[in-house]
Amino acid sequence: MVLGLLIITLASMIAVASHRWTRLQEKIIKNVPFNLWLEFLVYPLMFYVSIYLMMRNVINRGSIDIIALEDIDIIFIMYFFLISVYIALTLHFASKVLWGYLKKNPNTMVYRINEMFHGKLSHYLAYMNSFFFTAMIPIIEMNHPLIYPLDGFLLDLVIVFAIIFGFSACKAVFYTNEWYGGYNRPLFIVALFLLTILIVTFRSFHLKYAYYPMSLFVHISFTGIIVTMIVRQAMIFTRLNNKQRLRFLTKMFSAQ
Repeated sequence: MVLGLLIITLASMIAVASHRWTRLQEKIIKNVPFNLWLEFLVYPLMFYVSIYLMMRNVINRGSIDIIALEDIDIIFIMYFFLISVYIALTLHFASKVLWGYLKKNPNTMVYRINEMFHGKLSHYLAYMNSFFFTAMIPIIEMNHPLIYPLDGFLLDLVIVFAIIFGFSACKAVFYTNEWYGGYNRPLFIVALFLLTILIVTFRSFHLKYAYYPMSLFVHISFTGIIVTMIVRQAMIFTRLNNKQRLRFLTKMFSAQ
């Protein structure tokens, strides 16, 4: 389990760092930037290996009946979300490669169609399904607690991994340098909604995190995503003049 958490944490950190490393974008292999090959093949493989290790650890524990769903039912739902994520990555990979070779003319039909896939469609499909997949991990773990509570050092390690993963996920999912609203808002609301549901469910059954380390990781990761986004937007807000602050608040609470 700890190995799986380490792999997924490292993968998230490296993915965010490589996305901003221009040298990887400039290196072309088979007419495709190297960083896109990493995003399409290497990072998903790292995530899938970590997910396999974590799920194997959870399923191999003893079982109790808290959630009225069989493991196979929950796993089926999780893999539906997981497959949807990779479909989104495929759309993003193809459209991003084409975007690099198209003339940046928004008036052409081919550019607008490609931007539809490269833009919100692939991003929302990937991020939303990633959120829902992640939220299912505590659900399946509720029926598979540890026999003995995790010791303090390993529990602290899980917390550290979760904080790093949550921060990295926020940098990957949100445009943290832009004003709150638009692209960010639906994703932020979904993350906050899922975290609320998970915490309420966890508390209603009076469960202890020491017996549910994967749930702890997910809860702190979602919290890290939300807190990082709020802090970043607060920092932006403090640097704006009065007129820009009004526009900021208007954009935040607008229906669009």
